[in-house]
Amino acid sequence: MSNGRCFRHGGKTPRGDQWHQRQWPGKSAPNALQKLDYKLHHSQKEVAARKRRIGLMRVDQRRAHEQWQRTHKPGPAKARAAERERRRQDRDARASILRAQLEIAIREGRGVFG
Repeated sequence: MSNGRCFRHGGKTPRGDQWHQRQWPGKSAPNALQKLDYKLHHSQKEVAARKRRIGLMRVDQRRAHEQWQRTHKPGPAKARAAERERRRQDRDARASILRAQLEIAIREGRGVFG
């Protein structure tokens, strides 16, 4: 929604630098201590459930999960955008090098893989 709230549950979803980071209650909220206790308790349960779920994954699922974790790190939006750009440039550089090696192999009459 335009006010930053989720249209399904009405909660605010963090964007930008707060993306994928736990949101703690405001210090001046009248029930801040209860909210904090609740969030801490549920975060401990989430950690235990995540460990259990990861322990039950097959090797290929675990590899995919670890790849997702590497590409979806929380933190400032600027740093995440810079990391995406670096990965894109790395992909382009690898493709360029492979194309050059292929052209040289073809020109010299060598096999592509030998």
